[in-house]
Amino acid sequence: MGFLKKRMARDKAKTNFVEAPPFPDKIIIETINACNLKCVFCGVPELKEKVVKLDLDLARQIIFDSYAAGAREIGFIGNGDSFLHPDFDKIVAFGKEAGFDYMYVTTNGVLADRATLEKLAENGLHSIRFSINAGDAETYAAIHGRDCFQLVVNNLMAAIDIANQHKREGKNLTKVMVSSVVTPQSELGIMDFQKKIASIVDDFMLITEVNEQGAYRMDYKNECNFLFNLLKISSSGLAIPCCGCGHAMLAIADLNNERVHDAWNNDVARNMRRRFLNGDLSGTLCGVCLKHDEDNVQPLIPGIC
Repeated sequence: MGFLKKRMARDKAKTNFVEAPPFPDKIIIETINACNLKCVFCGVPELKEKVVKLDLDLARQIIFDSYAAGAREIGFIGNGDSFLHPDFDKIVAFGKEAGFDYMYVTTNGVLADRATLEKLAENGLHSIRFSINAGDAETYAAIHGRDCFQLVVNNLMAAIDIANQHKREGKNLTKVMVSSVVTPQSELGIMDFQKKIASIVDDFMLITEVNEQGAYRMDYKNECNFLFNLLKISSSGLAIPCCGCGHAMLAIADLNNERVHDAWNNDVARNMRRRFLNGDLSGTLCGVCLKHDEDNVQPLIPGIC
């Protein structure tokens, strides 16, 4: 089992399935809900949402409040690519200032050039995962909507070089990983690409099933743990206890009006966890994901959508 899947298994194993669990040790921050590619397996381009950048003052407040509440990791992931936020480096720096132990980002890598990566590393970024879903330029263009293959590979190699230097010098950015969504069109090329670079990256995860955001689809045969140990912050400031879904339908709070430590176990969150524990998911987005029940789905907070 690779580094990424080990972390997923670790997170699930330490979950407290109770109505009011401790504040999660990891938060997910979506800095922007826009992407500069249009991957064929990803539903985000079809959402056609207004582009929203996470407000810097709100980002700082959420990061410092989350650390005070017990969080020690930040993942910069969402319905967009964090590198498109013009002040992404400042948001990462907030995490370093607050004292976070581990910060990571997932990106398509188009904007992850050496100078940008060095600045992010200086500001406290520890790990980067490149989403590269083809093994050659022609297939890459067909899958991603643009031919950026060589640019992304060059940026990946720059990241590996920086990480190797940081490992020698005991600095921040020490892990570089790749994930690839495997489709019939890209499978052979991805396998060949994996063979070429697997020995020089910290992990190479193959994804055979994805959700509507193009992210890894977890195994929900037993229990989903997200409601109980994970909090995602959308670029508009909504608190959403799910990594696989960025939809306001599952929001438990608007952090423009409520502090994150209060939101985690507010009435909305506790009620949703109680329903989950009792198997009552009808009319919720959790019911759509876990039970394929799409009847009369309503937001947890009326009128938030």
